[in-house]
Amino acid sequence: MAYTLVLTNKYKQVEADELIDYRDLAPYSNTPQRSRVRGSVSWNYGDWTTTVFGTRLGSAYSNATVDGTNAAGGWYPRRLPPYMLYNLSVAKKFGDNVQADLQVINVLDNQYRVDNSFTAYPFYQPWIGADPLGRRFYLSLTYRF
Repeated sequence: MAYTLVLTNKYKQVEADELIDYRDLAPYSNTPQRSRVRGSVSWNYGDWTTTVFGTRLGSAYSNATVDGTNAAGGWYPRRLPPYMLYNLSVAKKFGDNVQADLQVINVLDNQYRVDNSFTAYPFYQPWIGADPLGRRFYLSLTYRF
């Protein structure tokens, strides 16, 4: 398991400028979330192996950076809720040389954070957590010589 939290984001361009902490200020351009958690759980039973991997990206500013309602009546908050993504892997060994694997990427089909303030195509912000491909399945068969 890994956890990251940005406590400060201070910056000044030249020595004469004031040192500004941008962590809690609305961004001039969209910036990533302040926290991130990633982790996995695996277990084995006989010839079977299973892994669940999860990622949680903390809240991020909406496109408008203020609470409001768009022209279609959709409400949006100043900060969007966290974005979570889960992957699943199941493997089965068939003897010493053959293994079959099934992977499900984005198990809950969480494609993006809903941001009703982002009213232009593609209607979401891909740089703050998104998986526009949605849920997908991969099956592989491995033979070792």
